Amino acid sequence: MSSDGNISSIDLNEAMANFQSTLAQTYPTLDVEAQTLEDMQLALNQHDAFFRLAIESAPAGTPATIWFEDQFATAIDEFSDLMQAKTAFAAPIWQKTLNACLFTSLVGLRLRFNCVPDLSFGDLHIETNDDHRVSKISIAANTPIYALTALPSVANATQLSCHHELDRKLAQVIKRLGEAMQPHFKSQKVAAKLFWGNALYSCGLAYSKLFNQPINTLSTKANLIVQNQWFQSLSEQIHPGGHALNEIKKVEFKSFQKWFVRRETCCLKYKIDGKAKCTTCNLIEPHTQIGLVETALKQAISQI
Repeated sequence: MSSDGNISSIDLNEAMANFQSTLAQTYPTLDVEAQTLEDMQLALNQHDAFFRLAIESAPAGTPATIWFEDQFATAIDEFSDLMQAKTAFAAPIWQKTLNACLFTSLVGLRLRFNCVPDLSFGDLHIETNDDHRVSKISIAANTPIYALTALPSVANATQLSCHHELDRKLAQVIKRLGEAMQPHFKSQKVAAKLFWGNALYSCGLAYSKLFNQPINTLSTKANLIVQNQWFQSLSEQIHPGGHALNEIKKVEFKSFQKWFVRRETCCLKYKIDGKAKCTTCNLIEPHTQIGLVETALKQAISQI
């Protein structure tokens, strides 16, 4: 793992063009010229339902600033009771669901469409399930966005001049949202390192969800080493030391590869009765982990 997340020597124009062309060539649902935030998110969701940030003209949920003050602590308590687990073990699992509804989509929008919604904490609207976990996070369709290309159909789009500027905006947005949440999780015994490890892991999941089918190594132009450097640089901009909390890795079999995220923090799920360690957990030996992901790759290849 790199020590500083510095990508100043990388040609980001070439790196992102190669990555995005691989996505478009490999997955027809991502080979689209989306012109609005709704169309971009819809394309991601149709490609993989894990990209589930909702874009709505009138979000119906409770604004996050209000929800966290009024309902967060109760939701954690009731979820902990439901899981029959201590708060320190249940709260990180609860957080992972929230992260999946938000951060994975934000990074997916940037990686595929060079688009970053300019969000504050109050722009998020939260709804929950009967199990007290977040079921939906929605944002307004007219949310201001940053983009690299002109979007004539979007009145509040700001065109930026380069990838570095866009990445700074993305890091600022994720940092802003995470810093608004983190004190609440601290009150529920979630350490800062675990909180940010969870949040940044969900950012990295954008890669494995974009590449949700085996990648043909003979035709792909996507460079994992470069993309991992980009991800670690983004993580470091979001949180000091963030570059060391997760790593994008791959396994290969025959002429195919599968990308995955290895965590360097444990979400503590295995502490709950009936739960096991995640495949990507840092508590699993690297060679064992590679074997598990390789098995999944072989199974996927057999179905092609």
